[in-house]
Amino acid sequence: SVNFGYVILCYYGSWVAYRPGNGLFGSEHMDPTICTHIIYAFIGVSANGWITIFDPWADLPEGGGKDGFRKFVALKEISPSTKVMISIGGWNHGSTTFSPMVTDPTTRATFVKNVVTFLKTYNFDGLNVNWE
Repeated sequence: SVNFGYVILCYYGSWVAYRPGNGLFGSEHMDPTICTHIIYAFIGVSANGWITIFDPWADLPEGGGKDGFRKFVALKEISPSTKVMISIGGWNHGSTTFSPMVTDPTTRATFVKNVVTFLKTYNFDGLNVNWE
């Protein structure tokens, strides 16, 4: 991957799995070598600190889905130095679950534990928080 001493961050909106024809853009169309970090958007969080997957059909292999997480993380095979991350939140997610989750030390601890488990389970390198 290119590295001139700064971060070149590339965002991937998972909803492109639903675009028809020429608008379709899967992770297999990405060139991870031009980014220092690539971010898969989005997962969510509940008010009690649990991770939520917004679109299991697009993100997971179950039920004939697109298996988006695995295909995205596989980009590390093309560019091992590129950090592959997951983003939590987004405009549609808003603040209604973030705010109560961070207010309570117990739910914050639950969130941190669940994030670590999620990252290890799906082999992501890190987390981007997109709290809007």
